[in-house]
Amino acid sequence: MGKVLDEQNNFYKVTARQARINREKETAKLTDFGAVYKKGKTDVELYAPVGYLEKEYMVSVNGTIKGRFNELDFSSGKDGRFHYDFLTGIGTLLGRFEISHNDGTISADKMLVFSKNNYAEFIGHVQVIYNK
Repeated sequence: MGKVLDEQNNFYKVTARQARINREKETAKLTDFGAVYKKGKTDVELYAPVGYLEKEYMVSVNGTIKGRFNELDFSSGKDGRFHYDFLTGIGTLLGRFEISHNDGTISADKMLVFSKNNYAEFIGHVQVIYNK
């Protein structure tokens, strides 16, 4: 399933091996979840064993989460959890996430992403490794 968000061809697309849809509650449980999101200069790919959609604007995924945010790769441990609200632009990542780039890595127990402000906050046992 996919949706074009505006006239600039910004969009998101969700794929799954299996989907259980509850039309009354406007929710879907997705197995082997995959998502692509494009808005302006933001490109995101996200993959996880299990994903949930609610009313087409909230997504939650669980398990070993992997993906890419522009030029940054990210991954979680096996107990990773990610929740994102497209209306507010706020994301929460739990489960020892690591973000890597050619210049190094940063990891934390919890990350908060505020997309509208282009801001991220790292909480709990934060580690930064810079490659010279």
